Amino acid sequence: REQGRNIKSQLYNVSLTDIMRNLQKRYEEAREALRSAFHVMDEDHSGNITHQEFINSLCALHYDVSLEEAEPLLAWFDPEGKGYISYAEFCDAIVRTPNFPKFLANWQMQRMKVSGNRSPYSKGRTENSPLSPPSK
Repeated sequence: REQGRNIKSQLYNVSLTDIMRNLQKRYEEAREALRSAFHVMDEDHSGNITHQEFINSLCALHYDVSLEEAEPLLAWFDPEGKGYISYAEFCDAIVRTPNFPKFLANWQMQRMKVSGNRSPYSKGRTENSPLSPPSK
């Protein structure tokens, strides 16, 4: 007898080991889909997604957003404000998606506190400089 009880499904009998193998397979498929999405967004194949590549990818997906409109997303994916998104940051941001509404509300409140109602990521920023995180 295979280690692990057999579970009776409405369709067929399955062991706990079979369930774990199936879950592992689904996880691997999801991980591969994330890896593929990252590589598509990494236009120059540098191993990182620049903020401009991220914006370009959103536009390619028919999300017509400006840099200013995308600043909260960029801050979410690139919390250190380096100007690029690593694969680890990309995966982490996707996994943390359920927390994004709270992050966005905090982002908007922070923005309202900044003089002139400008985003803390765009304050003192030149066109080609990376975004810097908001001051606390």
